Amino acid sequence: MTKLFFTRLSLSLIFIFTLDVYPAVKAAAQSSNAWGNKVISQQQQRQQPQTPKPTNTPKTSGFISQIIRFILPPKGAPGQRTYAAARADCPAIEKPLTALVPQTNIGLTISERPTFWFYIPYQPTNANPVEFLLINDKKYPVYKTTFQLTSTPGIINVNLPQNVPALEIGKKYNWVLSYMCDPVNRLKDTFVKGYIERVSINSNVKNHLEKASRPRERILLFAENGLWYDALVMLANERRQKPKDAQVAKDWKDLLLSSEGDSKEIKKIVSEPIVSCCLPMESR
Repeated sequence: MTKLFFTRLSLSLIFIFTLDVYPAVKAAAQSSNAWGNKVISQQQQRQQPQTPKPTNTPKTSGFISQIIRFILPPKGAPGQRTYAAARADCPAIEKPLTALVPQTNIGLTISERPTFWFYIPYQPTNANPVEFLLINDKKYPVYKTTFQLTSTPGIINVNLPQNVPALEIGKKYNWVLSYMCDPVNRLKDTFVKGYIERVSINSNVKNHLEKASRPRERILLFAENGLWYDALVMLANERRQKPKDAQVAKDWKDLLLSSEGDSKEIKKIVSEPIVSCCLPMESR
């Protein structure tokens, strides 16, 4: 009887243990298995290569997407880049005679014989010649030319010929462009004037220019390093060769307007065409 009692008691305890403890153990085991599976899953995810997210940003090289912006050097000079005053002996104009130079009235170049750019608002006429004069730092004229207009109004260029001595590095040259309202009385001229200085560049900029394979790369380098005349002549050539190219037109506008500073003078003529000019009369 006693033995039977203890047997039944043992079975009861086992049954109670199974009801109370086993579910907790089972739950713990399930939890442990779930955590283990989670860790394994995370490890597998880390081992699998990640697929990059799609992007709508186009892949372009830096010089293509970069805006051409002229960096104004910390130099200035007295000058007058526009002339809009009315003269009794001059034709009426809507836009002023304008030199394409920075608002500081001085432009830098690395060219020995740079090209100068002007907006001429006057119609061609034999009665009113135009004179360009370049003077060195000793007030001595190094080049002078007189010509007649042929295709204006528009933007013209004046080149220094090969027989003119190369500009000296570190020297400022004064230039004056005069429209002769009355050739007999030069006091009645309308004119613009400013300065140019030839500079040297460091080896880093030189290397980048030599490696640049496209005109726009060189234009960006010239503009970023304050080389106004070099950027302008190359961009003008691009505009001549690609008159319907929207990017070239935008680059031209960006370059001219970035030279403005607080002034808005060049904005008036930024869309004017580049025209052929001129009929030489006298040069020396």
